[in-house]
Amino acid sequence: MLSAMASQAPRVFPVSKVLAVAAALRKDGASPSLCFGTDEKPIDVGQCQIYAVKFPDGETWAIRIPWPLEYSRGRDGDLPELNLPSCVRHRELVPRVVHETLESSLFAISHGNLAAHKIIDHEYNITGIIGWFFARFCPLQLALRLPRFLAIDPDPPSELLADRQIIISHLSAIDSQPDSLASLMKTVLSAPNVDWQDLVYNSCFSKGLHRWMSERSWFDASGKEVTITSENTAQ
Repeated sequence: MLSAMASQAPRVFPVSKVLAVAAALRKDGASPSLCFGTDEKPIDVGQCQIYAVKFPDGETWAIRIPWPLEYSRGRDGDLPELNLPSCVRHRELVPRVVHETLESSLFAISHGNLAAHKIIDHEYNITGIIGWFFARFCPLQLALRLPRFLAIDPDPPSELLADRQIIISHLSAIDSQPDSLASLMKTVLSAPNVDWQDLVYNSCFSKGLHRWMSERSWFDASGKEVTITSENTAQ
């Protein structure tokens, strides 16, 4: 799933899937219809497309579909921020960061921009989370990420590591079943190179991040440069 996304993506997202995702996000399962002309022409904003949907009760939503960066466009020079060697390197790295147990798992809603000031609490009890403008429906592995204030740092300081350990310890305490959501989160967040993994697969969606990683030779968590074999380069 994620590895395929790194190499190619269709340029027209199936309308039926847009409507199915919107219906799945409603508690009542109501089926929407496209509106504001996006049934004929979605709003194209660089690396994403936006559809507007309207439900029977009159509520309207904007559905944002991000496009993964395409290997072929970098190869053909359609994306000046990228180049052929960096595209080949990225394509080889993506399979290394995919958790096989999550490759065929369910999708989930990710906040996408969770920061400390967006968490509302009363005496250290969370009562609400705001700022869902960048929320997305994505593969479980992409959704099970550290919040922004605990990531992304390829060389995290000891204080940050201590805060992360509190989360991992809490996940261990609330559920010990191997296939539970807490256990899956612990698996993803406990990886020694979790920050590098996050950077690699988020480079699928951001030209700027892809370029930033390429300029640093796609380093791993220890700072060691990742190399590509001649066989992979020839693909």
